[in-house]
Amino acid sequence: MRRTVTLFVILLFVFVQTPAQNVATVYEDIPLSLNAVPAERPDSGYRWIDRIEYIPDYMVEFHEKYGEMVREVLEGGQNCLTDPLLGEKTKMSNGVESYSLKVTTFYDTVSFTFRAGYTERQIKAIANNVVTDYVINQSFDVSEANMYVDYLIMCLNYDYPEAFWINTGFPLFFDPSGSKIIYADQLTGNGLIAIEIKMLLQLADDSSDNRFGEFLEEAVIGMQDFRYESVNAFNDSIERILACCPSTDRCSQIVYFNDWLTKHNGYCTDNPVTATPTIRSSYSAISGRSGDNGPVCEGYARAFKTLCDRVGIPCIVVTGYARQNSMSSAELHMWNEVQMENGYWYAVDVTWNDPVPFEMELRKNAHSGYESVSWLLKGKRDNMGQNFTFGDSHPNSMTWQTENSIYWMYSVKSLIVNSGYDIDWDKAWADIENARNHDDNAVYDIPYDIRPEYLRVYSMYGRYLGTFSTFDGMCRFLKDAGTVIVNGKKVYIR
Repeated sequence: MRRTVTLFVILLFVFVQTPAQNVATVYEDIPLSLNAVPAERPDSGYRWIDRIEYIPDYMVEFHEKYGEMVREVLEGGQNCLTDPLLGEKTKMSNGVESYSLKVTTFYDTVSFTFRAGYTERQIKAIANNVVTDYVINQSFDVSEANMYVDYLIMCLNYDYPEAFWINTGFPLFFDPSGSKIIYADQLTGNGLIAIEIKMLLQLADDSSDNRFGEFLEEAVIGMQDFRYESVNAFNDSIERILACCPSTDRCSQIVYFNDWLTKHNGYCTDNPVTATPTIRSSYSAISGRSGDNGPVCEGYARAFKTLCDRVGIPCIVVTGYARQNSMSSAELHMWNEVQMENGYWYAVDVTWNDPVPFEMELRKNAHSGYESVSWLLKGKRDNMGQNFTFGDSHPNSMTWQTENSIYWMYSVKSLIVNSGYDIDWDKAWADIENARNHDDNAVYDIPYDIRPEYLRVYSMYGRYLGTFSTFDGMCRFLKDAGTVIVNGKKVYIR
C-alpha cells in the first residue's frame, strides 16, 4: 500500500489598497494570531485525530467539519467534496483556477521600509517581497501548519474511509492574496502590512482532480461531474450487508463483517501499483469484488471500519508492515484495531483472513474456500506460530513514505493489549445464522457460489427468484413481479 501527500506553497500577491498616503491609516480589525501552544487532546483512541496529542485546535475543528461534509454527501447532499466548483476559488500565479477547501486563516501585521519618495507601484513591489519572505521564512503559525499537516491529512484519510470517492493526497496551499498595505508614508519610507494567509487543501484544478475517476462521468483527468449514483450503490451495499448483521454483541458483529468481506471479495489479481486506485477504497470491498478489481489491504481495512462505524463499534485503521513469519520480508500493510465491550483494543486483519489461493483457477473467485478467522481479535503477544507473535508480524508505523518524517514529533502507537479476545464461536455463528434467517430482513445474504457478474434476484421477503445473465431476460421472466432485490439493490419490474 502507499500514501502520497504533496505539500507545496502557491504565493499569490494581489494587494487591495488605497493609494499610499502620508497620513497613517489604522487597520483595526486584525484578529489575534492562533495560540502557539495548542491544548493537549484526550487520547480516547476512537479517532486518529484524538491520538495526536498536540495537534492544533483549528485542525481538529476542520477535521470535524470535513466529517460533516462527508456525511452530508452520503445522505444525498452536495458540497465541494463531490463538486469542487462549490469550493473556494483561487486564481493561481500561472493563471490556473484552483478549487479548494479552507482549513484556517492566519493573521498578522508586518512593518516594512522603502526608500522615501517611491511610487505606489514600487511600494507595492516591496510589499510583495515582504509577504514572500514572511511565508518562506514561516511565521510560527505557518511553520506549525506545515509541521502538523501530515497528521491532519492522515486523520482525514483514516477516520473517514466512507469518503470512498476521494483520493486524500491533498496538496496544501498558502494563499496570501488577502494581505493589504494598511500604512505607507512616502516621506519617511515606513509602512505596515496586514497579513492574511489562507491555508487551503486543494480539491481540483484545470489539470488535476482529487476524486477517483471511477466515480466521475468520464474517467479522465479534469473537472468532470460526480456520479451520485455511486453513493446510492455504496449505501445500498451497506444496507444489504447490515440486513443480516447480528444485533447482539460486538463479537458476533465483527465475526460477521469478517465473514462477509472475505467470502464476497477476492484479493486484487492485478498489479496493485498499476491497478485502478479504487482497489484501495472502501467502495471496492463494500461492493464485493474480485479479480483485477478486487480490493487490496487498504480496501478491506477501510470497508471493515466503515461497517464497524455503522453499528457503533469503535474501530480504526492501522498502517505499518506485515510478514508471515520470522524468515519472510516485511511489506507495507493496513489492518484494523477494534475496542470491545471490556474497554480493550484488539487487532483484526481481514486481508490475511482472505488469503490468495495457491490454485490459479481460484484466484479470481470471491469465495475461494481459503477464508479464515485466524487473524481476528488478536493481542500483541498472541502466538501466530513458531513463537512468532502478532506484534512480531504486524509492527505498526504511521510515518512511512513521508517526505517530512523528521518533523513528526510524536510517536503514534498501537493501543492493542497483549492478550487476544476469547471468542465464543458457537454463539457468534448462531447469532449470524439467526440474523440471516430473520423474517424482518428484506435482503438475505447472497449465495457464495453465484458468479458475481450475473444478476442475482430475490423477492422483497428474501425468497430466491433466480439468476439471469441479462437484464432483459430477467424482466421477461419476472414480468409484473413488482419490486425485487437485484444484486442487493431494489429494482421495480413491470
